Parts: sequence; structure tokens; C-alpha cells
Amino acid sequence: MIRTSLAVFGTAAVLFLQPAVAQEVSVEISAVELASKEGAAKVYRKLEKRAARACGVEERLSPAERNARKACAADLLEQFVASADHSMLTAAHERPVRFAEAR
Repeated sequence: MIRTSLAVFGTAAVLFLQPAVAQEVSVEISAVELASKEGAAKVYRKLEKRAARACGVEERLSPAERNARKACAADLLEQFVASADHSMLTAAHERPVRFAEAR
């Protein structure tokens, strides 16, 4: 059986909210896109954006809050990649510059 899509999962530990909450986050990705380096990069960017949105990185925040939310997004992205368990996505994740460092 050929899988045409994958669901990746993670838990965003939203520690900056009072009280702290854990939020389950899932993303549907195309297994077909993971067949090429370019497709894997596209999927990876989608996961980056979903992790940032789930952790509230795009909101206007103090530097300390922004750093906490970036850490949340980086952890969630790590969980997404581990959940997918796909070599092309793992390779995209292991690039030297990731979103938390590039913003």
C-alpha cells in the first residue's frame, strides 16, 4: 500500500500562558512531496509556519516572550519531523540554518 499523505503530530507546551497549557497540534502533509529535496523543503516550510502559528511566534511580544515562543516552535517542529520519520524531511530539518535562527 502506498501512503499518499501523512499526519504529523506534536504537543506545543505553551508555558508562557497562565496557567500553562499543552496544545495538541497536527498537520497533514503529502507523502508525494517528500520524494524530492524541493518537495521536502516545501513541506518543511509548511511545518515551520504551523509550529510558529501554534506557539504564537508572529504576535508582538517582549523579547523574553518571543524567545520562549520561538523555543516552543522549535520543539514542536522537532516533534513534527520525528513523527513523520522520513529521511528527506529529516535532511531538510538538519540544514544549518533553521527558522528560529533566521528570523
